[in-house]
Amino acid sequence: MGMETDLPFVVGLIDIDGAPLRIFSRIVGPSTPVPSIGERVRFEPFRLPDGRMFYRFRRAVGPSHGGGAAETTTDSAVHR
Repeated sequence: MGMETDLPFVVGLIDIDGAPLRIFSRIVGPSTPVPSIGERVRFEPFRLPDGRMFYRFRRAVGPSHGGGAAETTTDSAVHR
């Protein structure tokens, strides 16, 4: 998929706020401390090296102040 050079990376289950939906996705941002259950993340579309679009979630740095939906992690793991 074009992310092999990024190994290892963190993945987790994301609960989408306001919808009965849970997504398994990559979580990017500072690797320490390890993401925890209940941590807020933001949706982030990005382009793969071959031009296709994909998505991931970025660890939220502070409280949400608009500018995109914030979601909640329910489980996380390091993909190696």
